[in-house]
Amino acid sequence: MKRLIVYFHYDPLGQIDTACRVAVEAMAHYGEVFFISNGTLRPADRAWAASVTLTCRERENKGLDVGAYKEALAVIGRGRLARYDELVLMNFTLAGPVCSLASMFAAMEARPELAFWGLTRHYAMKSRRFGGRSGEVPEHLQSHFLAVRAPLLHSEDFWQYWQKMPLPKSYEESIANHETRFTAHFANLGCRWDSYVDTKDLRDVFVNPIMACPRELLANRGCPFFKRRSFFTPYADELRRTDGTAARTLYDYVKQETNYPVDLLLAALLQRQPLEALARDDSFDFILTMYNVGEPDVFAFARIVKERHPNTPVALLTSFSKDIYRRIEEQDRSGLDYIFSWHGNTDLIIGIIKLVEDKMNADEDILEGGVQAILLVEDSIRFYSTYLPELYKLLLLQNTEFLKDAFNEQQQVLRKRARPKILLARCYEEAVELYERYKKNLLGVISDVGFVLRRNDPPESEKLDAGIDLCRRIKQDNPLMPVLLQSSQVAFGKQAAELGAGFIAKNSKTLLSQLSEYIAKEFAFGDFVFKDPDTGAEIGRAKDLTQMQQMIATIPDKAFEYHTSQNHLSKWLYSRGLFPLAASIRQYNKSHFASVEDHRNALVNLIRDYRTLLGQGVVARFDAETYSDAVAFARIGEGSLGGKARGLAFMNSMLMKHRQYDKYENVRIMIPRSVVIATEYFDDFIRHNGLKYIISQDFSDEEILSEFVSSALPSRLHDALKSYIRTVRTPLAIRSSSKLEDSHYQPFAGIYSTYMIPYVDNEDQMLRLLLKAVKSVYASVYFAASRAYIQTSQNLISEEKMAVIIQEVCGTEQEGLFFPTCSGVARSINYYPIGDEQPADGVCNVAMGLGKLVVDGGRTLRFSPSYPQKVLQTSTPELALRDTQNEVLALSLRPEEFRTSIDDAVNLHRLSLTEIGRFRNSKYVCSVWDRENERISDSPFDSGRKVITFNNILKYNTFPLAKIVSDILRMGAEEMRCPVEVEFAVNMDVAPGQQQIFNLLQIRPIIDNQDNRAIDWEAEETSRALIYGEQALGIGMMADIADIIYVKSEAFDSLATEKIADELLTFNNRMRDEGRSYILVGPGRWGSSDPFLGVPVKWNHISEAKVIVECGIEKFDVEPSQGTHFFQNVTSLGVGYLTINPFRGDGIFREGELDGRRAVYEGTFLRQVRFEKPLWVCIDGRSNKGIVKEEGDK
Repeated sequence: MKRLIVYFHYDPLGQIDTACRVAVEAMAHYGEVFFISNGTLRPADRAWAASVTLTCRERENKGLDVGAYKEALAVIGRGRLARYDELVLMNFTLAGPVCSLASMFAAMEARPELAFWGLTRHYAMKSRRFGGRSGEVPEHLQSHFLAVRAPLLHSEDFWQYWQKMPLPKSYEESIANHETRFTAHFANLGCRWDSYVDTKDLRDVFVNPIMACPRELLANRGCPFFKRRSFFTPYADELRRTDGTAARTLYDYVKQETNYPVDLLLAALLQRQPLEALARDDSFDFILTMYNVGEPDVFAFARIVKERHPNTPVALLTSFSKDIYRRIEEQDRSGLDYIFSWHGNTDLIIGIIKLVEDKMNADEDILEGGVQAILLVEDSIRFYSTYLPELYKLLLLQNTEFLKDAFNEQQQVLRKRARPKILLARCYEEAVELYERYKKNLLGVISDVGFVLRRNDPPESEKLDAGIDLCRRIKQDNPLMPVLLQSSQVAFGKQAAELGAGFIAKNSKTLLSQLSEYIAKEFAFGDFVFKDPDTGAEIGRAKDLTQMQQMIATIPDKAFEYHTSQNHLSKWLYSRGLFPLAASIRQYNKSHFASVEDHRNALVNLIRDYRTLLGQGVVARFDAETYSDAVAFARIGEGSLGGKARGLAFMNSMLMKHRQYDKYENVRIMIPRSVVIATEYFDDFIRHNGLKYIISQDFSDEEILSEFVSSALPSRLHDALKSYIRTVRTPLAIRSSSKLEDSHYQPFAGIYSTYMIPYVDNEDQMLRLLLKAVKSVYASVYFAASRAYIQTSQNLISEEKMAVIIQEVCGTEQEGLFFPTCSGVARSINYYPIGDEQPADGVCNVAMGLGKLVVDGGRTLRFSPSYPQKVLQTSTPELALRDTQNEVLALSLRPEEFRTSIDDAVNLHRLSLTEIGRFRNSKYVCSVWDRENERISDSPFDSGRKVITFNNILKYNTFPLAKIVSDILRMGAEEMRCPVEVEFAVNMDVAPGQQQIFNLLQIRPIIDNQDNRAIDWEAEETSRALIYGEQALGIGMMADIADIIYVKSEAFDSLATEKIADELLTFNNRMRDEGRSYILVGPGRWGSSDPFLGVPVKWNHISEAKVIVECGIEKFDVEPSQGTHFFQNVTSLGVGYLTINPFRGDGIFREGELDGRRAVYEGTFLRQVRFEKPLWVCIDGRSNKGIVKEEGDK
């Protein structure tokens, strides 16, 4: 059989390596070889190819193998090709043969039925990379070896295939357009085909057997070739295809069982693989190459890299010897950016990488980001290769120290990037350029004394005192710039001293330790040491910002003036990556201030504010060593933060993102300093104390609390809390933050407990109070009200986990009591707009003192943030006297009042209106009832009964409360993509010069009623309804409700509301046992903690009610309680809520009709009626209307 072999070759260096030569010479025994190379060959290689092949052709490197084959066929032509029986298309990616080719060609010649054949096949697979649009790769012969026979070889189909073939621009295109297509294309034309190597039994194991199991193919299946790529395939790909040993077993087999020169192949691969890798992937940032004596091609390699990738740094690493240096000097080093000397110190590799990184990032980090730098001037490869590892070791140690100040991973990343850079100059010209470019950000200069003046100057032209000239120039420009000179000639030490520079002898045995000491002292590394300028004695030191703030406030004036005049403070801050603070401090000197004390106070305030700013907007890890009062939000332990804490973290971030914290003059908007105990410790506490039995048994709240409080918290948590309280100087609120709490669609608002503890000086006593409060919050998970709510919300009590928020209480102390100026709850949607108010304006309820009064539904002041001066409750003196706040909650600071109790208000005091006048906070929120003139006076100097109107804030804008609330609601709703409710507290009682505080305490989503099913109310006959109202919250249609439980209006007594609650509990439990829901109707505010405003029920009293109606009666007319914690839960659980006042013509309640029906149960105050069929109940949130009818009245 007459055979033509087209052999495709490519080598980035233009070499034909041993592997190619072996393959070509072996194939030449079985046919004529047409050798075609993508690229220019070296003369010697071209001569070899011409001597052993029929034709040697070189072409531009375009189109990969497809382009080469297409050109070769065009050059050969159809007429000449007609003289051959078989055409073999083979490429250089195959290595071999490891055995005689005779067997292969004989076996395939014995199969004349084949129109074409190949060496190996690739099985079908899915691949976006190679499968084109379909992603399907069919089974096919691999293009590294294809043989085509007559008559297909001479057919029009074969020639049309190549003429229409586009030149691929990538390896992927070559595979997709040619390799994976060739087999199927000609098979579809009726051509038979097969592979020489039979791997059909492997198709279910490997899609590419020649790569996955090359040894198997060579040793047991007669395959004469293997892929070069077997020895340098990415290891991740290797592990995806094989067990990771394919390359090792292949090498061992070829080395030990064949005569193939595999080591020569590996040597060739090691030269070419980097260039091939660069050709495939240009994303390499840096290239480090080794130097081997006798192999100068490393320099050619570097030049080729620079031609193709001019911006990629290339460095040479070589061992140190004069002979090697002499050889290097003789070479063209234009392709190399750096040469380093290897001394066996692995830290040099890190130093090299960091140096290259620093050069790449210099302009952006130094000029734009303010990062500091050290200029190293040294032309000796040996010495800068010694210095770099030590310098970077010092920098990384410094970096590690100030990473401890970072509050979270993000700040750590920024601090790492902010470490000082090292800039290397190897001649005077380069040193001056770097100094002039970066001098405003240099910590100092380390320079040799003797070096060359210009780039590419020969070493023998070195100027022996170039470093002295450089030092003189720098000191003239900036006398405070530290400069360290080093030379083997100690005589230069005297000149260095005269210039005010440091000096180290290069041949000193303590060179590196002296270098470290100088840098630590002069470049402001390590602790900041405060010194007496007269004696030089140390008077104190600071290792972090907290200590720096304390020292600046207390050091003597002389020391303060000395360190500030020398820029020591700013340099120390710069070296630690605290650029904004350093820049602020550097811009001030004593000429800007009337006195040293003013200068000192300014710096203390700058540091304090900067520390506070760093702690805002982040979730910090609690670390006993680094935690301080500047950290706004920290977590202890792993696991979930819980819903409430997530909301806090969200608000903390939101305030930073929108820069709200300092938007208003003299007001700081922030979350209170908070630490969250993550759920990990709740799990540990339950497990280690064996408290799981509590879940499955029926204990009273008091019994559960006793069990929990008598149990021990994990020791790690105990130790962390002990460290935490050392930073505390205010009372603390210990708040629940369960996994389910404040999440969308089930906010669990107000279900769990919040305890407050006073601040006491005794750490042990404070710790005991804190531990008791934490365990009490844990216990509240299993209280009756919690269990009832979890059951109603279709959650499992066993799945609930509790995190705990420990939060500083907003406010000030007076007369043993602690409370804020005011607290409030604001919502971004107002279900009951009045006057000009719109639902989207939101609504706010605010009260003087602690916020428990607000969230428990007590009497508060309601206003719209858009219309703060139009407050219904203060629109007339009569309303102001009757409907405004009549008590103030305050925390007792007597520790003995905090005792174990299921009542989380156990140590709260209720102050009456007659008591609040003597408290400072009253002047900000109170007006006075002028009895003589029957008017409300807003003058703080008038005497009389206090009325909590908030007029000074809302009418006269002494504090921008309405604007802040409006901003927070708008941002919260935008960020959470739903209506929100926020809790806040305000402290206006601050010392002169200090900022007033607006504390955001909580944010939660409101379950909006905008998704309710629309009702055509014009078509509804509301006059026949049992209950109808036009102030409604709800969720649309409700089915399977046939019972109404209502408070008998003639039996209602405002003094008996607690008895009504007890009676209702019996009714509710009976309905729960029967598995039935009901409609609840009664006067006043359901769930109010004030029994004079309504029935003081908790959730377990009404857990089975699916519609709740607040029905005003003439003898008990109070404002509705829309939006308290209680009604957040009502709406989230799909409970309908109506407010009606039939006696005023507002709504319908046909109590008389119900009275005429037989009662299922009847008590002293309550009556239950059951209908034969379920009632038709609809609450339409779009129109805020609700209706209850008998089924037949629809």
